[in-house]
Amino acid sequence: MSALDFAKSQSSLAWSSLLNIKQVFVEQGCLFVLDAALLYTAIFFLVSIMNDLGQQNNLMFIEGSSSMEKEKKRLKTIMIVFGTSYLLRAGFDLTIGIYLVEFQQLSSDYPGFFELI
Repeated sequence: MSALDFAKSQSSLAWSSLLNIKQVFVEQGCLFVLDAALLYTAIFFLVSIMNDLGQQNNLMFIEGSSSMEKEKKRLKTIMIVFGTSYLLRAGFDLTIGIYLVEFQQLSSDYPGFFELI
């Protein structure tokens, strides 16, 4: 299947169609943004609970001990690595979705260009 045939088959589909590739990439991008937001929220919540536990007097926890501080650093590292990867993936998927719209417009404006390929 050539690029022009693919663009023509996609342009005949409605935006809400499940087979529309633009919608799939946009939905994946939104899903990865949601995943990143949930990850950031969960880790901020965990760190705040860890801070609250450190302030209670009846726990056998010494403020500033290395174990709680290490766990906080691990959580923050996880948040940075995975959150950034989710946001990058969302950006790539949304860019691909936008690029497919531009590709369809370009192929309909200049059909002869794609017949050369």
